[in-house]
Amino acid sequence: MSRPSDARARLIDATIALIWPSSYGAVGVDAICERARVSKGSFYHFFEGKDDLVLAALDHHLTLARPRYDAMFSPTLPPLDRLTRYLTGVFERQTLLRETHGRTIGCFYNS
Repeated sequence: MSRPSDARARLIDATIALIWPSSYGAVGVDAICERARVSKGSFYHFFEGKDDLVLAALDHHLTLARPRYDAMFSPTLPPLDRLTRYLTGVFERQTLLRETHGRTIGCFYNS
């Protein structure tokens, strides 16, 4: 019995890792496949094209971030506290990313 492939997840992770610090247009399918250690044929097994992969990466990233956003925007908090938590979270995240990448890389959803 063969073990299930994690190629789809590796492609999504590679997409996030490559596109976020650069841009959608700057990263091609070949670079994503190389980073994920997945053949181009396997890429097309899981996704029709780069657009579909990026949509899956956006969905995955939001799923991971959702608990953080839910806590920031809890309806039990006053609106000003929600905004303060969000802006503090953005600042802290961008500070960490700047330390990691040597520059501010912005929002994943707009890259």
